[in-house]
Amino acid sequence: MIKVKICGMMRDEDIISSRKADYVGFIVETTSRRELTISRAEQLMSLAKCKKVIVTTCQSEEVLKQVVRVLKPDVLQLHSVMEVEDVEAIANAVPCDVWALQPMGWGDELERAEKLVGKCSGLVLDTASASFGGAGMKHDWTLSAEIVETVDPFPVVLAGGLNPGNIVDAIMAVHPFAVDVSTGVETGGRKSMDLVEQFISNARSVH
Repeated sequence: MIKVKICGMMRDEDIISSRKADYVGFIVETTSRRELTISRAEQLMSLAKCKKVIVTTCQSEEVLKQVVRVLKPDVLQLHSVMEVEDVEAIANAVPCDVWALQPMGWGDELERAEKLVGKCSGLVLDTASASFGGAGMKHDWTLSAEIVETVDPFPVVLAGGLNPGNIVDAIMAVHPFAVDVSTGVETGGRKSMDLVEQFISNARSVH
C-alpha cells in the first residue's frame, strides 16, 4: 500500500490531524516559513506516533549529525541539491535513513537519480524552484514514472503540487513508494484536518 507523508508540522493540531499518515515531516535548519527551532521540533516529535522525518536544506555534515543526535528521526530528508558524494557521506554518518532530493524540471533528472541509487535510502522527486522544492507546484509525472521504473525497487517519494483532488491520478501515473504533501492540505497557511484526512483516504484508496 502507498505510504503517505504529511510535511510541515507546526502545531499540536497538525500532529493530531496527521495521525493516520505513515510519516510526518518537521522542517529545521532552513528558511521555510514552516521552520521549527530544534526545541520546538523535539516537542512536536514527541507527540507523533508514526515515523518522523526531519526535512532540511542544511548541507553541513557536522550540523546534521548534531540535529539527528538530538531529534532521533526515522528519516533525514536532505531537501537541497547536493553532490552524490556528499549525500553518501551524510548517509554514512547518521544512524537513520536518508532521503535525497531530486529536483524535477532542471533537465538531468534521470541521470542524477540513477547515481543516487544505493548512496542513500530513497529519492524525493519535487518540482524544481529557487528553493529547490517545497513550492507546492506540480511537475511532469511522466518523467517521475520513468525514474520510478528505472530505479525500481529503490524507494521514490513523489512530492510537488499534490492535493486531495489529484492524488489518485498522481499515484496511478507514477506508482511511487510514497507521496508527500504540505501546501496541498493547508487552508490559510495552516493544515486543515479535513484536507489531511481526505488526502490520506484518497491515497489509500489506490491499490
